[in-house]
This record gives sequence, structure tokens and C-alpha cells, in this order.
Amino acid sequence: MSERLEEIINKIESMSNNYRTENSVYISKENVREIIVITQQKQEVLDLLIVPFLIDEATGLKYELHYYEIECEKTELGDTRIIEYNAKNALAEEIKCNIKPKTIINQKDYTSFVTFLNHYFDSMESMTFTDDKTASKMLRNKSNLYYEVY
Repeated sequence: MSERLEEIINKIESMSNNYRTENSVYISKENVREIIVITQQKQEVLDLLIVPFLIDEATGLKYELHYYEIECEKTELGDTRIIEYNAKNALAEEIKCNIKPKTIINQKDYTSFVTFLNHYFDSMESMTFTDDKTASKMLRNKSNLYYEVY
């Protein structure tokens, strides 16, 4: 992880509304969008991995939504390109239709970086997780969406 990304993550993790345990900080869905705000002034494209979790704050139960994670890879050469799921992938349609698992972004293409992240965060907030029995049960029990960023 780059020093700059670590600095950004530390800043976001220090904000209120995140979920804290002894060992980890999970970033709220409101705060995770600060990645865009913080990088906007310098038009920075970051290498990052975003892993979503459903967390029941009352019980402390955490569920990693592994198949819903995304990766941004910054490149100096070449055009920006989005990596799609293989059409034959057995993942739920909700995932394949709404999430692009990876993008390779030219470091000068900040607009694509923001578009990719905004689309992902918007999609995650509208997910029903109906094909994932644990996730859908946790949502019925009022779990909330949080993220880890690497």
C-alpha cells in the first residue's frame, strides 16, 4: 500500500460513523465516498482494493461480501479499461450485472476513477443480496454496509 493511500485511509478511518473493533475499523458507506473528495483536488488515481462487509452492530456479527469486492489498478501506460466478469461465471446475476470487479485506470484519467467508484458505491447501496442467504438474513436483521480499503 502506498503512503498516500495509507494516509487517506487513516483520515477516513478517524471519522465518526465507522464501526470499530479492537483490531479493525470498518468504514461506513457515507465515509468511504471521502476517497473521491480527498483525491479530487490533485486528481489522484489510486491503486486500491475495496472489500464490503455486512455488520450487525448489536451483535458484532460481521460477514465479508467477498464476491462484491472491487479493485482499481493505476497504470502509467495504456488506456483505461474495465475488466468484466466472465459471462460463464456462476456468480449471482445481481453481482454480474451491477459490479465490475476490476478496472485498470490510466493515472491521468481521474474522471474514470470517480465514475468507477461512484457506480460501485451506488450499486452496493441498492443490492438485495437475495442469492446470498447469509447476507439477506443479516439485512433483515438490520445489518449495515461497511468497507475495508487496502
